[in-house]
Amino acid sequence: MSWRNFRIRLLGWLLHFDFSDDGIFYFTTIVVGALAGFVAVCFHVALGWAHYVLFGSHDLSEIHRAWYWVALIPAGGAFLSALFLQYFAPEARGSGIPQTKIAYVAHNGHIDKRVWISKFLIGVLNIGSGSSLGREGPTVQICSGAASWIGDVQALVPVGCAAALAAAFNTPIAAVTFTLEELVGDLNARVLGSIVFAAVSASVVSRAMLGNEPVFSVPAYALDSTPS
Repeated sequence: MSWRNFRIRLLGWLLHFDFSDDGIFYFTTIVVGALAGFVAVCFHVALGWAHYVLFGSHDLSEIHRAWYWVALIPAGGAFLSALFLQYFAPEARGSGIPQTKIAYVAHNGHIDKRVWISKFLIGVLNIGSGSSLGREGPTVQICSGAASWIGDVQALVPVGCAAALAAAFNTPIAAVTFTLEELVGDLNARVLGSIVFAAVSASVVSRAMLGNEPVFSVPAYALDSTPS
């Protein structure tokens, strides 16, 4: 059974239970948000795995490689990523967020699966090898692309975006704010509701798999009074 036929059968099953259009839409956003959150977690784990394999440690302060490898590994990762982009996936160029905006506005939310899959692989290679790039942009494009592939509906791109940030950084509220400000630019109740549902479902998946620890650990600090 093709993916398209599966989606048609699933929609028919939901209609059989007499769900309203809004009910079907919000149910879809919850499911897509959870799946996009799972993709974001996989990307996060893959980055950590690549860094551990290449540098021998998850902690930058405890790299178990000779000093020259610390320079050669990031350079090699960047070179291989450039070759991949040049000859295999030129459409995956860019940070990810501007390309997601263009897809949402100009292409009815369609992001080809070749783009987001290539972005996943290139991101793991480039960021995992130590390049000074953030994972926010790639995560947004990867998860928005996955949401687009699942539903091929424009309204699911913001769902993927919110799920990406909520799962990747354990920040569901910031994910909703970012998506509304950077991608949607609209406070339509239907869109806002879908983004909130997606962020919550993605956070549930992320916390179930990675725990509820903050991404950036802040050491405890006590302000003691000094004697006069």
